[in-house]
Amino acid sequence: MDSLTGSAIEIDATQIVAVAAFLRVINTLENIRESTDFLNSFMKRTFSGNEIFDKLPERAADETNDAIQVLVCGGLHPAAVAHLNKALISINKETKSRSKRNANLSKALTELGLARSELIQ
Repeated sequence: MDSLTGSAIEIDATQIVAVAAFLRVINTLENIRESTDFLNSFMKRTFSGNEIFDKLPERAADETNDAIQVLVCGGLHPAAVAHLNKALISINKETKSRSKRNANLSKALTELGLARSELIQ
């Protein structure tokens, strides 16, 4: 019920689907923001939160995976999903070399940025 007029807000099925898609994209954008922040903090070694520093890439991977799932379950933005999958692969690449690790994480950041661009166009 609308508190001002006492009437219910009525939306049809098409509008419900549109609102759900909008919320999925907002959720995904937040996942991308968090993943990007975790990776940047790890690479710059400047994280001051409560996270265990070495777990930041793992947290970024979790956020990226969540973003993928949210879009896939809604059947939304396949091009963004492709970029997110590439980012996830780059985050999860195992390497002992710090420079190679940073190169992989830089590639992941690029893919996250491309995914974000797909969503906000």
